[in-house]
Amino acid sequence: MQMKCLFALPMIALAACGTPQERCIMTASEELRTVERLMAETEENLARGYRLEQELKPGFELRFCHHPNGYFHWCNHHTTRVSEVEVAVDPQAEQRKLDALTARRDVLVQDYGNDLASCEARFPEG
Repeated sequence: MQMKCLFALPMIALAACGTPQERCIMTASEELRTVERLMAETEENLARGYRLEQELKPGFELRFCHHPNGYFHWCNHHTTRVSEVEVAVDPQAEQRKLDALTARRDVLVQDYGNDLASCEARFPEG
């Protein structure tokens, strides 16, 4: 019997809501999905000639604060802003990274076929 969940949360919750076979398949494909995501990022970086990195910038905001005596006043509130910064990439290094990820993905695809068969054998759906 397939268990259904009434809430929508990230992958962890989805994995917890699936059948044992679905959870097994999700676990078996986790590294493959990560490598494919990294390959897509690397291909984008090669096409653009730069990568985007997040930079944290601390700062202050002026806000109304409540004083214990019951009145409001202006006060500084610490904040952190996130911005994206363009960073140049070395095309040869990015291509080597992409080649290594492609080789890793090829191995993982072969392993995934075996893991998928194992999941289906261990947890047949009925």
